[in-house]
Amino acid sequence: MFRDGSNFFNTIANFSLTIRNRIFTRQFKIGMIVQVSRKKIALTNAIQTADSQAAVMNVFLRNRCCFDNVHLSKSFKKLAKLPNEALLINNPIFKDMCKLTETRLQVMSTRSIEEITYSILNLVTSCRGKLPLVYGSLSTIVFDTVTERMKEFKCAQLACICYCFHRMNNSILNVTFLNKVSDHLQNQVLECTKVWPIMHLYLVYCSRSETYSINDNLKKRLIYLIPQFTIYQTAFILSAIAKLDFCNDNTDRLIERFIHHSIPILDKCNLHDLSDLTWSLAKLEYPRKDVVEAYLGYAIKGLSSGTVSSKYFAKLAWSFAKLGITDHKIYALISRQILSNYNRDIPIRHLINTAWAFATGGFLDLVCYDNISNKLFRKADKMNEQDISNITWAFALTGYRNEKLQNKVADTVIGLIHHINSSNLSTITWGFAILRCSNYHLFDIIAAETIKRIKSTNSSFSRFQPGHLLLLVWSLIVANVFSQILIRIVLHPIFVEHYLKGANKLQQCQLYQIHMAAKLKAIEVGGGLIPNHLYHLYGTFASNLLYNHDKRHTYVAIEADGPSHFSCNQPYVNLGQTVLKQRHLKQMGFAFAQIAYHEWMTLNNKDEKVSYLLEKIDAAL
Repeated sequence: MFRDGSNFFNTIANFSLTIRNRIFTRQFKIGMIVQVSRKKIALTNAIQTADSQAAVMNVFLRNRCCFDNVHLSKSFKKLAKLPNEALLINNPIFKDMCKLTETRLQVMSTRSIEEITYSILNLVTSCRGKLPLVYGSLSTIVFDTVTERMKEFKCAQLACICYCFHRMNNSILNVTFLNKVSDHLQNQVLECTKVWPIMHLYLVYCSRSETYSINDNLKKRLIYLIPQFTIYQTAFILSAIAKLDFCNDNTDRLIERFIHHSIPILDKCNLHDLSDLTWSLAKLEYPRKDVVEAYLGYAIKGLSSGTVSSKYFAKLAWSFAKLGITDHKIYALISRQILSNYNRDIPIRHLINTAWAFATGGFLDLVCYDNISNKLFRKADKMNEQDISNITWAFALTGYRNEKLQNKVADTVIGLIHHINSSNLSTITWGFAILRCSNYHLFDIIAAETIKRIKSTNSSFSRFQPGHLLLLVWSLIVANVFSQILIRIVLHPIFVEHYLKGANKLQQCQLYQIHMAAKLKAIEVGGGLIPNHLYHLYGTFASNLLYNHDKRHTYVAIEADGPSHFSCNQPYVNLGQTVLKQRHLKQMGFAFAQIAYHEWMTLNNKDEKVSYLLEKIDAAL
């Protein structure tokens, strides 16, 4: 790209003149801005945007002697943003850069405590697992240096170092190291007047199963400092606690204090903080509706003020849906935000989380759904299994169909079929069945994959949970993909006895419905099951079969009446939950037959069940 460094630096220098003057006025005395400093800032800026990594590396090698530890740290922070990690790590020039860094770090013990802390902060936050050559050496050097000079570190500096490595889940934070830090800071934390060090140390220590001497003092100081927390700091610690699995009674009381503290200062809250706060409530399953309503009011106000980043409105949508909010005003505002972001590139996860939230909250805006579908269509091949599971579930629940998107997502599912877990596979199958996907090749592949997984395990059917497998099989039946092999496996006495032992009522009802479907399929009259036309009538397909009876040229809807449709004790009284459904069907010219589960269970063999079904069908006609 550049044969020598001159054109490179001249190009960058012209662009960053104003920025350079501002930055170096703070860092150096006036009049000390020299060419070397220009090269430092030029390189650290160019590393992020240069088209040629080799050109950047060559410039670095020619000027590396000019880089102090601060600029070296900044350079790594820029490097971490380059997209081509594999080529970067294997690049010989980059390895030389790593060696230089390691050499600098080896003399870290001779540096000031402030410089050690600053270098560690920049390098660790830039690495993020992308620069292992530096990171492995850094861990050892930091442990040795900090341990050796422990008494010189103040609370804020050690808190910064510990939290950096905590976010990286690094092994340097072992029990020995944390005990030494705990012993050194045990009394210092009670005198600390700053929020961030105490908050960082609390998150480091309270997220671990071991008990440390510093724990009680940390909690006391944290509670004492709560009135000083800004809304941003409150959102930060609540979201951090929500991400960690260490909640107990003491933590619950602490969470309550922070939430109570947040209410009076919500007027200082921006959408970034509010989305974090709301997300925390959702993750923690916070029960108080008055707090949720307060957050909802500020969210509506914020979303009404102008165009908002998709990161925030998607997070708010997911959180309020998870908290059970059905107020369509918030979802309508978020829908408007999607439309106002039409020309912007919205990440897949944000689109899918928003669609999931709309479905959960019972909100359907066809224009917005069309917009989401169009954006997802261009990115369908980049979806992962969780994305596909969520979007098919959302569209199936609302009844929204986009055949073009369905077919493209189906192709993605086929490519991922061997890597999709059983829970997502059952949800995806159910969603495509409800949406009447025309790609029957997909259902055949899913059926074959299910059989393969069942047969490949040594322990009987251990790769599927009962609910997942029953939903998957039932979905295939709804899609009119009747795999005789799969049905035989699910209805096999050994499977029923071993796999469904302890199954709940819903799973027992699904098994009963699968039994019914198998027997209906065996009846050699009519066109068989045609379950593709009644979803919008019922809002569910879990308990309905549609049978085409050729003798009378009519359709019989067969309702599988499970335990929830009857009183608990004998004599079983029908609770009349299908009255509205029967009325709809009869108005459309369908016949309606009810099969009670307690009657079905008394039938012992295939012939009895077939006769029983034919009798019910004839009675309905």
